[in-house]
Amino acid sequence: MCGIFGVIGSPTPSPDLIKRAQNSLSHRGPDTSDSISIPSITFGHTLLSIIGENPTKQPIWSRDGRGLLTFNGEIYNYLELLHNDPYLEKTCGDRKRSDTVVLLEGLRTYGTSFLQLVNGMFAFAYHDLDTGETLLVRDRLGIKPIYYSKLGGRIVFASESQAIRILTGQNFSPDPEGFYSYIRFRYPIFQRSFDRNIRQLLPGYFLRITPSGDIREESWWENNTAGGFTGTYHEAMEEVESLLYSSIEFRMRSDHDFSAFLSGGLDSSLIASIAATKKPQLDTYSIGMSCEKAFDESEYANLVANELATQHHPHYLTAGEFQDEHRAFIQGRNEPIGVPNQVALKALSRQISKTHRVVLSGEGADEIMGGYGRIFLLPHDWHLIQSRANTSRPVTQKLIELYGTHMPETWTDLFLQRYAYTSNEFAVDVLKKSGFDIVTDHHLQSVRHDVETLMESIDTDSTFNMMLIIFQKLHLPGLLSRLDAVTMAHSIEARVPYLDHRLLEFANTLPFDFKVKPKKPRLQLVDLVADEISEVYDIPKSILKDLAQDRLSKDIIDRKKLGFPIPPSLWYLPAGCHLPEELNRHLPYLCWQ
Repeated sequence: MCGIFGVIGSPTPSPDLIKRAQNSLSHRGPDTSDSISIPSITFGHTLLSIIGENPTKQPIWSRDGRGLLTFNGEIYNYLELLHNDPYLEKTCGDRKRSDTVVLLEGLRTYGTSFLQLVNGMFAFAYHDLDTGETLLVRDRLGIKPIYYSKLGGRIVFASESQAIRILTGQNFSPDPEGFYSYIRFRYPIFQRSFDRNIRQLLPGYFLRITPSGDIREESWWENNTAGGFTGTYHEAMEEVESLLYSSIEFRMRSDHDFSAFLSGGLDSSLIASIAATKKPQLDTYSIGMSCEKAFDESEYANLVANELATQHHPHYLTAGEFQDEHRAFIQGRNEPIGVPNQVALKALSRQISKTHRVVLSGEGADEIMGGYGRIFLLPHDWHLIQSRANTSRPVTQKLIELYGTHMPETWTDLFLQRYAYTSNEFAVDVLKKSGFDIVTDHHLQSVRHDVETLMESIDTDSTFNMMLIIFQKLHLPGLLSRLDAVTMAHSIEARVPYLDHRLLEFANTLPFDFKVKPKKPRLQLVDLVADEISEVYDIPKSILKDLAQDRLSKDIIDRKKLGFPIPPSLWYLPAGCHLPEELNRHLPYLCWQ
């Protein structure tokens, strides 16, 4: 797990700029750093060693000296790739103990088709001397970040946007669309970032840069379909169990001891229960709120740890530590946090870094197995809205209470109204008060248009399943970006077993009722809105809960989802907080005094 950066095109950055870019990413790779410059190409790297007795220093040349790679991530199935391909194994030679080498030689031998065989999380740049082309590639689900900027005839890329600004010499330039989507959804969605000059590469895409400077963005993995499974619920559960076991085994591959987050919720507890069967005395970590016990869930984590006999390490967050971590995060990244619990996870990552480099995390279970019951049931409300002329008076009144007298006219309007954390009017008001005097209707419509285009691209006969794919493509990248930011701030590699692409692809074939199991026929619930049905007349993540029956206590399995609450009193930075000048100038509301 590492930090990567580079420049494609001329002129070559100076040694001083390269060194400064490396330093800005040193928390992502504290072990060693290096760079390679050839005409029109500069690749840089900072290394956090996880796999390999002798860590592979990067950037790295292929065996024939014609391919150059700088790589951030892990290829979990690199041993299987070698075993199934004698030619690849021979090509890797005595360097085959490295997943980096397997990726490099696989690309050199098979080109981008090799990506279809890879199971892992990654973001990398690959240059082919034979064709003169350069590829920037991001993994299927966006677990690892990669940002890029077009500047004249050059492409500048990096794991974090700050390194790009160093290499380009450009100042922070706030993006109205990025900040608008941040205020409404808690993160810049799709390709946007907080900086108008910097874009994110979409998950499952690569950027192809030709020797002439032409740039083409291409999809190498699609996730637009749902449904098709014809087996029984029991057969589906068996396959999910098999895939989850395989995923966790892959993500336990490490030459450094690994650990697991343990919140006391279903998702992390199920992962820990399986990992503990493979590794006795598994180290688990939880964080609690010492300042406000009403928000402290650590007792549930302690309960699971006792059940599984893990080596448990609870950490109790104080108000002062929260404020210190909050300030350090914003000043280090020059970006606002997305949610307050990012700060708590950053503090926990600091504790883990004292003894471990790898942690298993539960992100993705809600998005693939139906954990957000109220919003995943929006198609139910949409049906009621469309048929409200024939709907009973009590239900009509409930809809008015939820959506107002002027109810959503389109499916996109309904989704945005329930998914967004703030209204359009509030977001625009905040932007204008924060110095954005160039917010236009075009910016707002651009965000809406992208959401609408995503919804139209999904091919499924179930609007309920469509909701899960929307969350996988819209919501999940934001969660993963936050996880990467807080763990890599302290040189911790977070691995997410629920997001093995094999498990996600299978889960998407399943009927929605397998994932959110109704307790009574949905046709009998027409007098209720989604908020009244969720977790009362159905069972979210039912397959995972059934898998946990023999592994975890009912107190854990049947807990309602809380979403890692943080006391509101801790959300605010103390007086005297000094944000980076340009951020404070454009968004002063982020530094509550």
